[in-house]
Amino acid sequence: MSGLKDISFVRFRAPDVELALKFLNDFGLTKSASANGSTYLRCAGPQHHIYILEEGPPEFIGFGFEAEAEDDLQALADQSGAEVRESSEPGGGLIATVNDPDGYRVDIVHGTAPVERGDMRPPLVLNYADEKSRINETQRPEVGPAEIKRLGHIGIKVSSLPRSISWYSDRFGLKTTDVLTAGPEDHEVAAFLRLDRGSQPVDHHTIVIFESQHPQFHHCAFETQDYDAVETSHDWMRDHEWEHSFGVGRHLLGSQVFDYWFDPWGRKHEHFADGDLFDQTRETEHHPIDVSPIALWGPEPPVNFIE
Repeated sequence: MSGLKDISFVRFRAPDVELALKFLNDFGLTKSASANGSTYLRCAGPQHHIYILEEGPPEFIGFGFEAEAEDDLQALADQSGAEVRESSEPGGGLIATVNDPDGYRVDIVHGTAPVERGDMRPPLVLNYADEKSRINETQRPEVGPAEIKRLGHIGIKVSSLPRSISWYSDRFGLKTTDVLTAGPEDHEVAAFLRLDRGSQPVDHHTIVIFESQHPQFHHCAFETQDYDAVETSHDWMRDHEWEHSFGVGRHLLGSQVFDYWFDPWGRKHEHFADGDLFDQTRETEHHPIDVSPIALWGPEPPVNFIE
């Protein structure tokens, strides 16, 4: 086990904070604090914040992991040559910071004060062909901003896939779930990495890494309650005239129902539900990208979805 509990937050800059907040509020995040020129946004879960927004040129700065215990934070920091310090950000706690091989900032935190949970409707009770559990009740999920439970994963483009896989696995114990290959030589072009929490199931991936000549942010993904939450939030985002990227559909790798939206600076933000979970026994699988569709069902992906 690696000592990591989960991915914790993403950190961005935007030139127009008010416009960014308008998008993020419609997407399903709400402000929890402001400090030191940054705005911190939360979800319906107990996390103090899962999104940090700074004012400046549009840029993805990095992301954070939450350590299971203070000893785990210290061990992870020691392994990366980082210093553990008191966090000056809202919620407090301890933090250590490193930069990955492409310069993305990676924070490891522990002890951030939780907040009271927000409202989140119960999952819908579904009637299947041979299993009927909903009797004398109707389905009426409301259209509105998504009720987001947590940050689920991020996608980044890196200059060397093998180097990045080694860096994240050596320092944070991440395990490779799936690898996409291309060409007759089966060149590895993308990898899905998950946490190692032993026998406890974790998301199919916490980071997905794409090899690219131009390292940059690809997407961040936020978990909603269920399929209907993805669909109802889709209608809300559409009706508020935000730019759609890709969805609604179901991914092949990870199996989650997905829907991607662009923020005002073209950065993809994903709602998802019903993703795969694996424990430490799942071995790495390889998939040729030319025969592995991005989606099992849904619209055709934009030609520049990965690029």
